Amino acid sequence: MLKKIILVVVLLILIFFGWRVVVYIADIAKTAVNEELRLAEYSGTNYSFYYPKGWVQGQEEGAVVGFFAKNDKGEETGEGITLEISAGQSQMKTPNDELCQLLAQGMATINPQIQGKVQSVAVLSTTNYEGCKIVNLFTVNGLPTTSEVKAIWYKDRRDNSMYISQANYFGDTNETLKATIKDSVNQFSIR
Repeated sequence: MLKKIILVVVLLILIFFGWRVVVYIADIAKTAVNEELRLAEYSGTNYSFYYPKGWVQGQEEGAVVGFFAKNDKGEETGEGITLEISAGQSQMKTPNDELCQLLAQGMATINPQIQGKVQSVAVLSTTNYEGCKIVNLFTVNGLPTTSEVKAIWYKDRRDNSMYISQANYFGDTNETLKATIKDSVNQFSIR
């Protein structure tokens, strides 16, 4: 009798842990598929720029490329993501908190009619590039607006260009779309 009880307990434990492993693997696969389905890529010779699938390409002054959200009626909703490449006149500096804060503050106050405030700043560094991740808050026509920026440049200083992925969305933008927009900015890279 004791052997049967032990066998049943062991069997239940194996089923429980086996089920947990199956769920874990299924979640990883689901996440990978969702990532694949949510973002589209626009590639240049030395960069990979991402935007939410279904957005339409449009023009934005100073941008190499831009993609914008449209509603069911085909009207732009205001959310968008752009890529700017600015050739620097001087050698790019190694980023630190002070440099990123200064860059963020400049972006928050670039338009005197729309004052913004810096929400967060992070220094970025990979094997290939470095730069700043900036989140600024604005109020545009009474709407709370967030600007997420990833400004990066080559670590080896092969050129003096700054590559900037900038996305804008509103306080009432759908949370799933906000997450996709943030992923678009975060995935942006130069090679």
